[in-house]
Amino acid sequence: EGYCQSNLCFTYYPTATVSVSPTGTLVTEDGTPAASVSIRSISVGSQIDAIGLGSTSSAGALTLDATAAAVRLQSTPIWGTLNAGAAAGSATLNLLSMGATDLPASAFNFAGTGTASANDAVAASYLVNTGAIDESGTAAGTLLRVDGLPAAFGSAPPDFDATAVTPGISTPADLVVEWSNGSGTTSALTPPYNSTSLALDLTGATTAEVVTGPQVTPLTGTPTISIATGTQFAVGNATNGISVVSTASGFASELTSVLVGSTAVFRVVAVGTYDASTNTFTASRVDVALE
Repeated sequence: EGYCQSNLCFTYYPTATVSVSPTGTLVTEDGTPAASVSIRSISVGSQIDAIGLGSTSSAGALTLDATAAAVRLQSTPIWGTLNAGAAAGSATLNLLSMGATDLPASAFNFAGTGTASANDAVAASYLVNTGAIDESGTAAGTLLRVDGLPAAFGSAPPDFDATAVTPGISTPADLVVEWSNGSGTTSALTPPYNSTSLALDLTGATTAEVVTGPQVTPLTGTPTISIATGTQFAVGNATNGISVVSTASGFASELTSVLVGSTAVFRVVAVGTYDASTNTFTASRVDVALE
């Protein structure tokens, strides 16, 4: 798969082999002296930009020769749930994913990451150096996004050096509720509609979940969508047109005029943050797709 813009073409490869050299490959990392970075700084899970000479085999496999070129280490996001016993300066995660595309931890082979085979990184107990960030007061099981860099290859533990730690509850999430039964539902949102919050009725929903990074949380009960601070709202469909408004009050008015009795809703999607303890999704954007 690929596409071109002007005279530049881009092709997606799900896997590729990148060749590096201890003497010929320039490895850089933002904010780090060049003398402190080498090809060993590239480890399992590292997110990189690589420059080199590419070739594709007859089977479609990509090889990039960067032995006389460059590799730039980028800040890498990882997601995991906190194991018990976090302390100041360190945290152990049940690693869920690595990288900007949330590749599952099961996709990585951590062999050779430790100073000895017994010290190789383990996804179920992935040790993070949090430095001045103290997670000792965070409850076990809490979903965390951690930004930083994997430890240099062959130097773990710790397995990862963090520059930022963010609780999942504070990171952008997507709410998706869908009634894909062929006719939608006329009771997706409970009236009357106001500029503060919306009540979701999940009766008959075929999909009802909140997606935060790699974690999918099923929705149950009667979730609330808080819209008071939202700035992007839409309701409608491609056949009859879509109304777009930028205020919660305008959205409430639009829902009142559109969702009249027999009007069926196919999908409700929202972007924001989710608090499972109160079953409340605080939305910056809400889209209501009509059947």
